[in-house]
Amino acid sequence: MDSLDPSDKAALQAASVVGQRFSLDLLRQLIDSVQYTCAGLVDHVLVRQEGEDYLFAHALVREGVYSSLLKEKRQELHCSAADWFAGRDPTLHAEHLDRADDPAAARAYLVAAETQVDQYRYELARQQVERGLELAAEPADKYTLTSFHGQILHDLGSASDSIEAYQRALEFAVDDEMTCRALLGLAAGMRIVDRFDEALAALD
Repeated sequence: MDSLDPSDKAALQAASVVGQRFSLDLLRQLIDSVQYTCAGLVDHVLVRQEGEDYLFAHALVREGVYSSLLKEKRQELHCSAADWFAGRDPTLHAEHLDRADDPAAARAYLVAAETQVDQYRYELARQQVERGLELAAEPADKYTLTSFHGQILHDLGSASDSIEAYQRALEFAVDDEMTCRALLGLAAGMRIVDRFDEALAALD
């Protein structure tokens, strides 16, 4: 890699942040060069073109380049990639914020999960909400993610787990509206598992 032209080296490092496959438009955005082409990387057999995208010639090439990046540079590139995917791909937007250690990643995972639910991909939504919960630091984020977790678990048919999620959400509620929504979620789950007295108590 040290023998590469500086522009090609920068491009290779940026591409490693994106993943095994990357688009030229995104790469140009990351290195701030609208004129860049991957010709040099192709000539060195580091990447190859496939359709409109490019692929690393081997996964080990990508892994080696990525591991060589300093943490600060890696975070910077992930932030730039997150900006690119904002409004394009909620999942990749969240994942790049996550890898950049950006506090906004927790909320981004919520948006990604909501998108998955809209497409009836409940298991993926569950995974994204759970990752968001691992990252969430603000009580409001914890409440929103935990409540949505309860909703997803309810839709997946895991009523008992849904009840537990809404009980946790109550701990993060900071106003009457939050409390009300969590109690409604509790009642919905309790009704399914025949805990009618508790459901009615929650509704009261």
